Amino acid sequence: MQQGMRRARQDGLFTSRESALRALTALLDDDAPRRVAVIEGPPGIGKSRLLRDWARLAVASGREVHGAYGALAYRTVPYGMLLDAVQETGAAEVLARASAGRPDDRPDDGATRHHAHLRVAKAVCAALAAPKAALVLDDVQWSDTESLAVLERLVRMPGPPEAPVFVLAYRQGECPDGLARTLSAADALHLPLPPLDEAETARMLPDASSADRALLARLSRGNPRHLRLLAGLPPDRLAELAESYPHHGGRPGAWEWSEPARPVQRRTLRGTSEATAIRWEFDGLPGPTLQVLASAAVLGPEVTPREVAAVAELPPEDVTAELDLLVQRGYLEVADCRFRFVYPLGHLAAYRQYGPAWRAAAHRRAAAHLMRHSREPAQWAAHLEQALPEVETQELAQLARAAVSALPTTPELSKRWLSKGLHAMKHQGGELPLRDELAIDLGRALAVRGEFVDARRVLRPALAASGAPGRQAQALLALMDRLQGRTDSAYEVLADLTTDGEAETPAPEAPDAVPPAPGDRHLPQADLPHGDGAELQLARIELMNGRVREAARRAEALRAGATDMEESLGPTVLAAMCALAGGDTDAARRGVDDAARLWERLSGPGRLRTLSVVPEFGWAGFFLERYGKAKRRLDTAADAAGRHGQHYLLPHLHTLRACLYGTTDDLAEALAAADTAMEVSAASGSTEMVALAAAFRLRPLLWSRGTEAAGAGLALLRTLPEPPVAWWRAALVYAEVEVGIACGRRPAGAETVRLLGLDDTARPDPMLAYRCELAASVYAEEGDEEAVAALVRRARESADALGLRGARAAADQARARLLVLRKDPASAAEACEAAAAGFEGAGQLVRAGQARVLAACCTGLAGRSADGAGAAASLAAGLALFEKAGARALVESAGADGFLPRAAAALRRRPVLPWPGVPEGASEGAPEGSGPGRLSPRERQIADLVANGLSNQATAQRLFVSVRTVETHLTSVYQKLGIRSRAALARALDRYDGR
Repeated sequence: MQQGMRRARQDGLFTSRESALRALTALLDDDAPRRVAVIEGPPGIGKSRLLRDWARLAVASGREVHGAYGALAYRTVPYGMLLDAVQETGAAEVLARASAGRPDDRPDDGATRHHAHLRVAKAVCAALAAPKAALVLDDVQWSDTESLAVLERLVRMPGPPEAPVFVLAYRQGECPDGLARTLSAADALHLPLPPLDEAETARMLPDASSADRALLARLSRGNPRHLRLLAGLPPDRLAELAESYPHHGGRPGAWEWSEPARPVQRRTLRGTSEATAIRWEFDGLPGPTLQVLASAAVLGPEVTPREVAAVAELPPEDVTAELDLLVQRGYLEVADCRFRFVYPLGHLAAYRQYGPAWRAAAHRRAAAHLMRHSREPAQWAAHLEQALPEVETQELAQLARAAVSALPTTPELSKRWLSKGLHAMKHQGGELPLRDELAIDLGRALAVRGEFVDARRVLRPALAASGAPGRQAQALLALMDRLQGRTDSAYEVLADLTTDGEAETPAPEAPDAVPPAPGDRHLPQADLPHGDGAELQLARIELMNGRVREAARRAEALRAGATDMEESLGPTVLAAMCALAGGDTDAARRGVDDAARLWERLSGPGRLRTLSVVPEFGWAGFFLERYGKAKRRLDTAADAAGRHGQHYLLPHLHTLRACLYGTTDDLAEALAAADTAMEVSAASGSTEMVALAAAFRLRPLLWSRGTEAAGAGLALLRTLPEPPVAWWRAALVYAEVEVGIACGRRPAGAETVRLLGLDDTARPDPMLAYRCELAASVYAEEGDEEAVAALVRRARESADALGLRGARAAADQARARLLVLRKDPASAAEACEAAAAGFEGAGQLVRAGQARVLAACCTGLAGRSADGAGAAASLAAGLALFEKAGARALVESAGADGFLPRAAAALRRRPVLPWPGVPEGASEGAPEGSGPGRLSPRERQIADLVANGLSNQATAQRLFVSVRTVETHLTSVYQKLGIRSRAALARALDRYDGR
C-alpha cells in the first residue's frame, strides 16, 4: 500500500483532477467568456495542487503567472497578499508604500480608502496587462482586508480580451462575504472539488488490494491528504481507527445515523504524527470555535450540542452557532441533531489542540454530564478513566460500578478500569473499604479472563478484610482452586464460608420489604462473571463427586431463593443433572427443558452473564442424547466466551465440544476441540481439564488415525494428573480402557469391572449400559458366559430405566456378544442390526457403523456366504457411516479386500465378537489426497478464511482459537479435498461447491 502511495506521488496521477483542469484551461483562450475562476474545497482536497498544475499550463500558453499563498500573517499586513503576488512588477512600489504607512497615517474615511484602493487596483491591473498575465491566489480566506477590497475591484473591472485571468481558491465555507458577492455578480467559474472517486483512489493506490482501498477511502472520505496519511499508518493502527469509526463511509454530508450493534470501546486518542501534520488546518478558527471543536473531540466521534456545551462550559446557544460554523467549513457533519467529525484524523488533531491538563479536566466534565443524563455506564466511565488520577473517591466508586457492569461483555475493559482505579486509590491514599472493593472486583475480572496467577496476587491482600469483602476474596480464590483442579480444598473453603454466612444471616425482613434489584453486585447465588457463587460451586462439586442428594438439596434451595431468571438458571440446570444422576430421566428432561426456556428468554447481556451454566447444558445434552442442541449451544457459548473475553470457561467448553463431536459425527472437529481444550487448559493451569480433554481425544485419534496415534495419545494421558472429581475420573477411565482394548492392551475381566466402577451396584449411572458392554467384550474374550450374561441383564435394566436409544443400543450390542458365545450368530446379527439402528438414531455414527460391521461378521458366521447380499449391505452401510464421521482408519480397515471372509473365518475358529475398535491391519490414516469428503462448518469457515489470504495466525485470532486448532482443521480439509497446499485451496473449494 505504501509503495503504491510513493509511486502515486511520483506520477502525480491522483491530483490532476482532469475535468476541473480542463474547465480552468478554457480560461486561457483569448475569446473565453470568463476570466475569473474560483476553486473551493476542504483542506487537503487538492486545491493547491490543482492551482500549480494550471499555472504550468498557463505559462506554457504564453501567460505570465503571478501568485501567492494565503497565510494567517497576511491578516495583519495591509495589502500583504497582493504585495507578495506582484512583488516583481511595477505595482510593487505602489503596494509597498500603501502597506508601509503607520496605522494612524492610513485614511479612515470611506472616500479616501476608496481612492486608495482604486489607485492600487489600477497599478496592479497595469502591471498585469502586458504581456498577458494570470493572477493565482490560494487560501484567500486568510487575506488581509485591503487586499480583498482591491481584489474585488480587479474582478469587477471590465477589460479587453488580453486582460489578466484570475484564479482564486479558498476553503469550503470560508470565502469572505464581500468577495463572495463580487464573484457571484462577475459570473465567475465555480469549481467545488469533490472527494476522490473509486477510480481516482485506485490510481492513487495502485498496489493496494481492493479491501485496503475500500477501508482507506471510507476513513479518508476521499480526501487525498488524509488518504495519503492513512496509507502510511501501520496496519494495527489503521484497524483501530476502523473500529473506532464504524459508521464512516460514503461522501461527506451523505450519511445516515444509526446506533452501533454493540457498544464500541472508546479508545485513547493517541497522538500521531499524522494528526500533528493536519493540526494547521484549524489555524484561523476563532478561540470559542476552537474550544467547541476540541470539546467535541474529547466527547468522541459523535456528539450532541448539549454534551459539547457541558464540556466547553459555554452557553448552549453559543455552542450551537459554533457547531453550525464547523459544519459549514467541513470539519463536522450532522444528522438527527448529532454531530460527527468528517475525518478521523481531523478528530485526532482536534483532540490534541490543548494540553493534557485541559483534556483531563474536559474528560471529567464529560463524565459528570453523561453520568447525569445516561444510564449506560460505559458512556461515562471511559471519560473517568482519562481523568485519572485526579478524581474524587466518589468518582472512583462510580468507575468501579461501571467496571462491574462491563465485566460480562468486556472483561478486558473492566480489568483496565479497575486496575487504573486501584492504582489511583493507592496514589491518593483513599478509603480502605473502597480499596478492598476495587481489589476484589479486579480479582474477579482477572479470573474471568483466565489470568489466575494475577488474580490470586490481587486478591490475597483482601483476605485480611473483615466481613463481606474478606469472604468474597476467599470465595473467588476457592473458585479458582476448583477451576484449576484443587476441588477438595475449594470445597472445604466454600463449605466454611456458607456455614459462616448462615451464622451471620440477619433477621428476616418484613414481608413488604423490597427485594434486592436484579443485577445487584455480589449476588449471593450468582456465578462468575458478576458474583462469587459459593453455593453454586458447592453443588457442582458435590454432583461431580457422586454426592447427588446433597447437590440436589442445595440446587433446590438455590432455585427457591432465586429472585430473577438469571439466578434461577444455574440451579435449574443443576437440579436436572442431579435428577439424571439419580436415575430419573423424565425429571431430568423436564428440568433441562425448563432451563432451556429460561435461557431463551434472557437478553444477550443476560446470556453473557450466565455463560457458566452452558457446560451443565452440554453434559445434560450428552447424557440425554440431545447431541445436536448441545453442540449448537456449546459452539455458540465458546464463540461468545472467546469474543467477550470470558476465557475461564474455554477449557470446559472446548473439552465438552471434543466429547460431543467425538461421540457423534465429526472426528476432525473433535480433535481440534480437544487440542484447543488442552492448550487453553494448560495455559490457565486447569490440570483436570487437560487430562479430560486428552481422554476425549483418544477415540477420535483411534478411529481417524489408527492404533499408533491412539497409543501415543494413551501414553500422553498417563503422564497427566488424574482429575480430582469422580465424575471426570470415570469418563477418563472409560475412554482409556476402551481405546486400550482396541490397541491390544486388554485388562482382565475383574480388573475391567473395577476400573469401570461396575462393582458399585448401588450408584445410578447414565453410562452404565456402555460400561457393561465394554466389560462384556472383555469377559467374552475370556469365555466367561455367565459374567457376560450378568452384564447383559444389567445393561438392559439400566437402558430400559433410562429410555435412551443409545443406551438400549449398547445393551443390544452386549447381547450380541452373549449370543455369539452361545453360537447363535443369526440372532447376534439381528441384535447388532438393532444396536446399529439405535446408535444411528441417537446420532452416534461411528458406533452405529461399528455395529453394522459386526452385523456383517455375524451374518457370515450364520452360514450365509461372507460375500452375500446381507453381509455386504451391512458392511457397506457401516463404511458409509465411517466416511460421514471422518473415521478414515476404520474405512481403510473394514473396507480392505477380503475383510468379511477373514472375519467370518476368525469367528468360526473362536466364537468371540471382537471389540470394534480398529481391526487388525488398519493403517494410521488415509493417504494424502484420498478424495473429497464432507467439510464440517468449522472446517469450511477456516478454509474460506485461509483461501482469502489469511495466515494461520490471523485465522486463529479471527476465530478465537489456537493456531494448532487451525492447523488440525486445515490438515483435515486438505485430505478431504485431495490437495496438498493452501495454494490449491481456493480452486478446490470452488470444485467442492459445484459438485
